[in-house]
Amino acid sequence: DQSFNDSMKIYSNSFDSIVTINLEANFLDTIKPVISCKDTSFNLNSAGSFTIDSSFVLMSFDDNCDIGSVTLNKSTFNCSDVGIFDDSVFVYDKVGNESICISRITILDSFKIDKLSTGDTICESDDKIFVVGTNQENNVSFDWKKIGDLLFNVSNDSLEITSASLTDSGSYYAQVSNSCKTLVSDTIRLGVNDTLEIITNLTDKSICQGESDSLFFQKAESTSPLNYTWFKDNAAIVTGNTNKIFFDPARSSDSGRYYVRVENACSIIFSDTIGVEIKDTIKILQQTQPDEICRDENAKLDVIASGFDLNFQWYK
Repeated sequence: DQSFNDSMKIYSNSFDSIVTINLEANFLDTIKPVISCKDTSFNLNSAGSFTIDSSFVLMSFDDNCDIGSVTLNKSTFNCSDVGIFDDSVFVYDKVGNESICISRITILDSFKIDKLSTGDTICESDDKIFVVGTNQENNVSFDWKKIGDLLFNVSNDSLEITSASLTDSGSYYAQVSNSCKTLVSDTIRLGVNDTLEIITNLTDKSICQGESDSLFFQKAESTSPLNYTWFKDNAAIVTGNTNKIFFDPARSSDSGRYYVRVENACSIIFSDTIGVEIKDTIKILQQTQPDEICRDENAKLDVIASGFDLNFQWYK
């Protein structure tokens, strides 16, 4: 509202006099501001808060005179406000006329895991680094966990495993927290393959021709598939997943020098080289034929046989 004071002079011709009249006028402003609110949304910052002003919620405003002030019912938001909030907006003109509109505000916490290493399989004594990352750089904490190991905890955005052992095999995950919430990453599987170790080596073997026998190679258990390649006289003869070769039956051509190469994903080992001797079976080549002699005469019985380390025993 505004007031104006003024005066008016009146002249009289008859008496040649002047009359002055004072005038007072009051102008009233009863028109409210014309306003329009808009809906809006925003993400909380890394500290878990956000402050808005009228530019976030007012689409337009006008008044026949001038706007005096704009007030928001709520202008600062934090983690507890995540969701939808109807905020009242109060607009006043210079003389105090008030208009109110409602702005629907969506408060978001967009904190998320946006980077995570994939699982892997490594060899004993190798190094491995797993990394987790988020879309926020500040006010973020990290905790790595291992399933089944309650004491395992690494507070870093990376999990570094150096000189891995078989006990490092397992499933890992990260807990990532900001001011508002804690996220749990997907599980990462780490496999650790062992290096091979000989338990029982090959030894020389003698086999009689026609008999059944085998060569057997024993090594430490492996966490990854094994491949065996058997060699005879430096030539590969059998390749596969068997730690035995069979002589069934043994033949003279099986005699020779043997060794085996064993490999997994991480290492290769070789057995000792051993000899396999196939002994011939006994064979009678010649013998004295049945005969008759006279009493007091001498007779000689002969047997000629083939084979190794023959021992003769005569029976009557």
